[in-house]
Amino acid sequence: MKPRPIRSNACLLALCAPLASAVPFPRDIYVGVGDVHCDYATIQEAVDAASTETRDTVWLSTTESYDAQHVVITGKSVRIAGTTTCNGNGREADGGAPPPQVTVSGADWPVFSIDGAANVELDNLFVTGGQASGDFGGGVRFQGNGSLTLANVTLTQNTAGSGGGVGVSAEDGTVNVYLNADTLIVNNTADASGGGLFVVGQVSLYVLSPQTLIAFNTASTGYGGGIAGVGLASVTVASAGYGGGAVIQFNSAAYGGGIAMIGDDDGRHTPWLRMFTKDASNPVQVSSNTATVAGGGIYLKPPESVLSAGEALMCAQDFRIDDNIAPEGAALHLDWSTTDITFDTGSTAFLNEPSLNCDPESLGAVACAAGVPCNEIAGNAAEDAGGQPTDGATILVGSSSTLGAHRLSLRHNTAHHLVRAIGDNDDQFGLTPSVTLDNCLIASNDIARELIRIGGDDVPVTIKQCSLVDDIINSTHAIKFDNTGGTSLTLTDSIIDEPGTLALDYPGSVDGNPAIAVQYVLSNDITTLPADPTVMQGEPQFVDAANGDFHLLPASLGVDFAPIAGGVDLDGRPRDVDMPVPDVFGPRDLGAYERQSTFDCGGGSDTIYCNGFEPF
Repeated sequence: MKPRPIRSNACLLALCAPLASAVPFPRDIYVGVGDVHCDYATIQEAVDAASTETRDTVWLSTTESYDAQHVVITGKSVRIAGTTTCNGNGREADGGAPPPQVTVSGADWPVFSIDGAANVELDNLFVTGGQASGDFGGGVRFQGNGSLTLANVTLTQNTAGSGGGVGVSAEDGTVNVYLNADTLIVNNTADASGGGLFVVGQVSLYVLSPQTLIAFNTASTGYGGGIAGVGLASVTVASAGYGGGAVIQFNSAAYGGGIAMIGDDDGRHTPWLRMFTKDASNPVQVSSNTATVAGGGIYLKPPESVLSAGEALMCAQDFRIDDNIAPEGAALHLDWSTTDITFDTGSTAFLNEPSLNCDPESLGAVACAAGVPCNEIAGNAAEDAGGQPTDGATILVGSSSTLGAHRLSLRHNTAHHLVRAIGDNDDQFGLTPSVTLDNCLIASNDIARELIRIGGDDVPVTIKQCSLVDDIINSTHAIKFDNTGGTSLTLTDSIIDEPGTLALDYPGSVDGNPAIAVQYVLSNDITTLPADPTVMQGEPQFVDAANGDFHLLPASLGVDFAPIAGGVDLDGRPRDVDMPVPDVFGPRDLGAYERQSTFDCGGGSDTIYCNGFEPF
């Protein structure tokens, strides 16, 4: 068909004629057949006609079948959007709702290939059937610099070597990738890495909008079933998900069923993962993903070369990592690399780290609302592909790696160990790798050996303001150290209520050992802890332990036990609330939760009388 004069979005050409030579205006270009209002018969013709000076919109009419497509976009800013006919602006008259998605399918190549300096938005499309065997980007392939935005787009049943749904490689600059509302990346496959999305180089991926889903994607032999970030890539995930479910769910890979961040060896390339929520009623979730080797939920690995001097970094707040499966690191696997001079470099995960500036507030981060299940790692299982238990951990902290976990609930996980740290640790960039659990609840887990096991050497471990309660521990001790090669333990302001289980297994003498510092602890066993006047044997009283409520009752031995230290508890409520009971060493409560008042009227199961006249 003969191309029609393309219409300007801004004004009638006659009225704009005096400005036409100086100020180009964005235009609407329509694709379709059998309609005199259509400008071109094919997507490629329309894209080729789009200006290099403006951001034109190419509207795809449902009057055409877009099969066996390989649309190439080089060095242009363009929007490609689905509409109903060539005589409209892409929105229905009744309320402005988008029309049904327009299907664009591929064959033996990516459906959309974007190259050079380009800024491309895909809107209201159903992209399927793309293939990039041995290459990256089955549905959408971007190699260059600029931006890629997906809005109301479904990418499904696309395949590639990496990036089954979307593959982005930054060259000669940076690329920003945005997944906007109503974008679904589902049922895509990569032979290697990034079943859903694969981003490499200076690419920033933002998954911030509601009604977004990355699910049922597969990276058969490599990394990142949902998302794989490599090298200098940064991945920011803050969507509340689709229909109330997890934003990243039911993906699978060899390493990192949900997300994998992998360093490369070309310079100091440190991949970075940020997770937070923008919806107070829905934490960001990585759930029900599977890895056949390691990292069911999330997998981090630094570069191999010592010249890289980088690590893999994660910071998360107001999140849930639930119901993931892997033989090792069922929820979180912090891997390490032994460099070419046998210097170990590790990974780092900060969970609700108060001193770390990940700058989520600038992107709209909010805290979870009271009562919303949040900041939890729960229901994960260390299993093999046949569903059989392995000797793996829920969280594996590899050699020279750091775990800094604050305000974290670990419940209902099944593993050999809940948290395990291994390896001969080396200082990284002047920092000593460490494990910190602060303001944590460890409860109702089914563990084949010890809850916390520290192996190797040079691992400072801090367990502060935590409650270890009601776990199944098929071992003699709750916490175990393998040796004294620089490993140390600080245990303070905590509760250990694991009847029938001893507290600490450590080779050599406990009393007088400078590697062990234990103060302000209430435990069912104190025979394996250092003799200290602030360490007490006893049983705490909880609000409703049988139903998983481990807040302290007003008369609990853990109330008003320790000195003032400030901060907030696992619920985000103030610490050091002085109750009307005698202080043992100060007004601070032990364990994960701080008692806020004598009665918890209106919200607690521990209250019988609330009118203020009944006796305590």
